[in-house]
Amino acid sequence: GEAKTTAADVIWDLSANSNTISVIRDSGAITNLVELLSHGSEEAKLNVSGAFSQLSYSESGRMALADAGA
Repeated sequence: GEAKTTAADVIWDLSANSNTISVIRDSGAITNLVELLSHGSEEAKLNVSGAFSQLSYSESGRMALADAGA
């Protein structure tokens, strides 16, 4: 619900900082975000899309997305 949507928004914000990408990757958050794309609200999907977009700007972010199956 709302907590997952908020969490996706926080991860979106954190993903703008290249220093946090390894933390996001190691936490397993990307796998949870992939799940939200299938079963989350429209707002959650928007936040996940923003986080994935932000992560895709850096090579380490793209690798983290690929490793998580995103």
